[in-house]
Amino acid sequence: MQEKLLKAYKELLALEEEKKEREAALAEARETLRKEVEEATRLRERIMTVEEAASKAREEAAFYEEVAADHDKEKVLIKADHASAREAFQEMKVECVKGEIARTPQRRPRRRPSRMSRRSGLDLAAFLMTSII
Repeated sequence: MQEKLLKAYKELLALEEEKKEREAALAEARETLRKEVEEATRLRERIMTVEEAASKAREEAAFYEEVAADHDKEKVLIKADHASAREAFQEMKVECVKGEIARTPQRRPRRRPSRMSRRSGLDLAAFLMTSII
């Protein structure tokens, strides 16, 4: 009977040791699980932060695309205004040259008119016609 008790005692000790090992493995598994849950939480938070940043970047990109489109429209309008102003200026220059030519006194031709007096009106007209801004 003592042998049976001794054998049962040894089995009990073995079972208690096995229980301790299982509890240690369970505690280790719980700790690993806790760390994994913490890491998953950190990753979710990081994902949310990245998604917020991406959303803001998309909004900003849309805003700048709209600004660029507005600038393109303004550029077209400015080019049209510039072309109109240039055309009006050219017409004013032509009218100015015509006025200058009309205001220059009509001289009677001399026997030998000097080169400067003959060409001065034409030179002025040519100069004004070629100096387009």
